[in-house]
Amino acid sequence: MIRHVPVYPAILACVNSGGTFLDVGCYCGTDLRSLVLDGCPQDNLYGIDLVNHWDLGFSLFQDQEKFHVRFIGGDILQPNAETNALNGKIDVIGATHLLHNWDWKTQVRACCNLSGFSKPGTMIVGFQVGTSDDKRAAWDEEDQEKVLKMHTPETFETLWKEVGAVTGTQWKSEATLREWEELGYLKQETTYLGESAKLLQFVVTRVS
Repeated sequence: MIRHVPVYPAILACVNSGGTFLDVGCYCGTDLRSLVLDGCPQDNLYGIDLVNHWDLGFSLFQDQEKFHVRFIGGDILQPNAETNALNGKIDVIGATHLLHNWDWKTQVRACCNLSGFSKPGTMIVGFQVGTSDDKRAAWDEEDQEKVLKMHTPETFETLWKEVGAVTGTQWKSEATLREWEELGYLKQETTYLGESAKLLQFVVTRVS
């Protein structure tokens, strides 16, 4: 998915010039492998996930002898010493199919922890389930734990304004909705999400 982010050329330039990339919710490291294949130095790449699927990645790609990106076991909602060691050191954070797993308050908490890794200029990029229906993005409803809620570009921007207020930082959110088919999904794979469900593509940049 990382190659579909519109700022991917800028990400490559950043990491190749010494910047750092952190994939949060990295699963088996497919996005990190894309960066390696495109020439990024592995010493500048990190992956964090709650469950270790690193061996699955080695089984899938047969690259244990040459893929040496550092994996860190950790829960973004409960930072540990290893994750905290990256605080203030990351230039680009990948967060695809991560935040939409939680309700609003938990997303704010997760994003505040993502903010901890950042410094002015850091970008947080990725994709997640979004919607073109404002009613499905009514995050303040009492039934949000019973009904699947999704972000519009506008509610996603509001989320980051709240994160900024909590953390004393400022963020610029650029999010757009894309059709599933644009990114290789089969339409029948996503029908259960409803007609208004789209992919929310985002680039969130720390301004200060």
